[in-house]
Amino acid sequence: MPTTILKQLSSQHIAPVLRAAGFAKHRLIWNRCVDGLVHVVHVQASRWNDADECAFAISVGVSVAQVHRIVWGKELPKVVREEDCLPRFRYGYLPGVAIGKDVRWKLHGEADIERVGSEAARAIEENCLPVLDACRSIQDVLELAEGYDQWKQVAEKLDYAVLTCLAGQGDSGRAMLDAME
Repeated sequence: MPTTILKQLSSQHIAPVLRAAGFAKHRLIWNRCVDGLVHVVHVQASRWNDADECAFAISVGVSVAQVHRIVWGKELPKVVREEDCLPRFRYGYLPGVAIGKDVRWKLHGEADIERVGSEAARAIEENCLPVLDACRSIQDVLELAEGYDQWKQVAEKLDYAVLTCLAGQGDSGRAMLDAME
């Protein structure tokens, strides 16, 4: 039931909002390409879902093709996942939402699909899409990433340093790279 009910909620409520905004669906991941950037919305099912409850979270992110090529030496994958992005946010930490904690939507059967689906679609439309719509350039992506101390993994720090260089702040980006060395 968990997978089926989440797919049903996604097709009835989330997919129409994201399709209208230009996203293409790949399972529970949506991508939209904009001038070398990929906007990502990922509906992530909880690993602890069972027959009685289906919980999910919404994550968003932006991946810069040029950063990916420089850091990883290859093109972005066909389907860009949230974990391939920098910056990336769970819904509760998204700028403009800033609840400061993870938000999970819960379904307790098909009767919840309409209520929970409408709420999740509204959250995407009112909060996620405006953040992604504002990211149209490398500078926009850097501004979204600045000031957020989530970037703790080495790969994220490397992406951030390269992004900083590409945004025209070479001295700052090189200083970050030197510090990592």
